[in-house]
Amino acid sequence: MVVQKNLGEETIMKVTLQNTGNAIHDFWLEIMPYHEGLGRWSNASYLSYIGSLAAGATTPVPIQWSWTAGDHQGAGSYMVRVNVKDMMNGTVVDTVDMPGEINVTSMDFFPTDDAFTNADSPDSVFNHSRLDAYSSTTIWMKFDIPSTPITEAYLFMYLNYWDSINPSMSLLLTDGENNYPGGGPWTEDTITHNNRPIENFGLWVDFQLTSVQRNTYVQIDHPDLLAWINSHLGQTITLLIINMVNDPNDDAQFYSKDAGSNPPYLHLIP
Repeated sequence: MVVQKNLGEETIMKVTLQNTGNAIHDFWLEIMPYHEGLGRWSNASYLSYIGSLAAGATTPVPIQWSWTAGDHQGAGSYMVRVNVKDMMNGTVVDTVDMPGEINVTSMDFFPTDDAFTNADSPDSVFNHSRLDAYSSTTIWMKFDIPSTPITEAYLFMYLNYWDSINPSMSLLLTDGENNYPGGGPWTEDTITHNNRPIENFGLWVDFQLTSVQRNTYVQIDHPDLLAWINSHLGQTITLLIINMVNDPNDDAQFYSKDAGSNPPYLHLIP
């Protein structure tokens, strides 16, 4: 059995559990995907089911979860392990390796660093839960790109605030990752307007926000973004977002990777 899946698509399997003890048993199931090509377990486990099973009883249980951004090791074939855990103490009482495999055909990548700089406060560090796109600011995001050639590329940014009806933005694709004063890459904990990397802009991708995108993800895709990523496979790249409207009242805010939910991410399909 081979199941083709993309991120966000739900996976449903079934496993049969039997309580061989003489008392009711409360349990929960933990899903552990294993990347066969890389030979390692996923970054995260999934809580699939919580329930009770009477003494001597047998029941089929759904193994159900969704692949989510950042929770796996990349595209490829995965084996699925189910750990049956005791709800009282969390110990594993049984392990089931599911037959077959799941082939994940897309990859999501969070920024390793993100922040914004502000020309009005040139020596201040802005490493917050939000990324501000004002007329005086620049958003900086750093991504590690896989070595696998990509056929589709999308940048997703969660927009939670803006002043204008349709603010205009530009996504800048730059080689400035290592052009940090004093040498080495920039970091979200130290970057300011005055010490920002030299911005050797490679490509510009213009996009416009609309009112229907508020409190939701904005999808940015362009042939230049795809070409840029494929020309930097296996490397670290820096993406910048600049507000193109020279009006201090024409602002937008996005969630950063530290917001606790809805972080920016690159969605890549090999």
